[in-house]
Amino acid sequence: MIYFVKNKAFSLIELLIVIAIIGLLASAVIASMTRAHVRAQDARRLEDIASIKKALELYSVEHSRFPDSLSDLLGAPQHLMSALPKDPADKSDYEYVVSPSKNDFVLKAKLRSKNRALDADYDNDLYGVVCSGDDSALLGPYDYCVKP
Repeated sequence: MIYFVKNKAFSLIELLIVIAIIGLLASAVIASMTRAHVRAQDARRLEDIASIKKALELYSVEHSRFPDSLSDLLGAPQHLMSALPKDPADKSDYEYVVSPSKNDFVLKAKLRSKNRALDADYDNDLYGVVCSGDDSALLGPYDYCVKP
């Protein structure tokens, strides 16, 4: 009499299918984490621009004009900011240009993802700052500009 012993191991095909499923799930998680990271950086950029704008408006109230550069917000006697915020991705400065009469300015950041804030930003080129990027484009970066 011949007895057949049932094999209790997984076949190669079963193992490959399980590894492929795990790989697909891992790639979906990584893609989701990358998008969340980009959105977090954009939220930081929006907060940085809002705090710089607030400091510029306080400077304007005190001096009846806007400063020549953002570094003027750090100097004595007002110390409106302890440090100038930098772009979270590349640590570059945000673009700031003041009008020749010092009564207007443009402050610009580049957002990496679509954001509702793009609906309310300034979309015209002014004082040499290009703010007229296509906010409806599928891929960024998107110009986010504010004025007083």
